Amino acid sequence: MVSRRFAALVALACGVGVAGCGSASTASTSAAITPPPLDAGAAAALVTERQHAATPGLHLGAPACVPATDGAGFVCSIGVEDVTVSWNVAVTSAGETQATPVAPAIEVARAVAAVRQEFASEGPVGSVDCGAPRVVILPVDEELTCTIVDGQRRRTVHVVVLDRDGSLRVVP
Repeated sequence: MVSRRFAALVALACGVGVAGCGSASTASTSAAITPPPLDAGAAAALVTERQHAATPGLHLGAPACVPATDGAGFVCSIGVEDVTVSWNVAVTSAGETQATPVAPAIEVARAVAAVRQEFASEGPVGSVDCGAPRVVILPVDEELTCTIVDGQRRRTVHVVVLDRDGSLRVVP
């Protein structure tokens, strides 16, 4: 009884795409699946999705996408609070659509939290000031300068952008 159920499940799963259940030689001879063409609307939707994931809770404007000068995708811009983030969107040789910010939007509150976390082991951290804007655009390896004030003690630290995803590292 179990073997019939298993056989029925395999047949059902393979019924949609027999090539996926065949041998390696059968699968290799089947036609390659081509991804749908990338258009400005799809690029804009992807940029909105990725930017929302990178900066949740921040106000996003409507994205605008224009064809890249090399014709290999789109250059898109999207407003994040009071700044504009540029994105490159293209289809890779593997057929995957890739969206990468030219320089990530960094929420200053995240930089302040990183500074507080870095120095929490030293005891209570006083006020941390990393600048007035809510969001800044910083390329990889660039830094945001922050000031920590503990009573009369004042020190400057730097928050470095590690990658285009906006990962941060505090440098005392």
